Amino acid sequence: GTGASASEAAERAGASLYVAEQPEDLQWHVSSHRVVAEASARLASFLGHVDTVIAVHGYGRPHLMRSILLGGQDRSVAEIVAVPLIKRLHGYEVLHRLDDIPRVLRGLHDANPVNVTSHGGVQLELPPRLRMRLPEWARHLAPEQRVQRGLLVEGLVDAVGRLDRRLAADTADIGTGP
Repeated sequence: GTGASASEAAERAGASLYVAEQPEDLQWHVSSHRVVAEASARLASFLGHVDTVIAVHGYGRPHLMRSILLGGQDRSVAEIVAVPLIKRLHGYEVLHRLDDIPRVLRGLHDANPVNVTSHGGVQLELPPRLRMRLPEWARHLAPEQRVQRGLLVEGLVDAVGRLDRRLAADTADIGTGP
């Protein structure tokens, strides 16, 4: 699922990771703006030491089954994350313009964790094909899915590197005076 892809990307990129996975038997959606630092010391600690967040979520809409959505208030972060995903995931449309994303999936609420860090963030919404976990016995049935998830992870690793370089450039531009 989303946790596995995020974990692998974070490990390969040397990035921090915070995972909040719903139990499989929980059948209702928990909105991101309800997952707040005040309710979780671990989340508060995570948000306190990271500059930028890429939150990996899942969604399903019949008319968007081949679409990856990049929400959140910081559109510059969405643009940076979009580039390596577009480059790698040719069978998917990467929607990074807010007008193209369904309103409820835009991740714009002020309390959303992607909107509270010092250098912004992006809410990455993945369609079912990019996040499904196959049972071990069925893994040979979906080699395309394994390749696509691998390309997704590569794209996320590349995106983290691009965001790190942007942060380093932004920090270098801040002078401390003589």
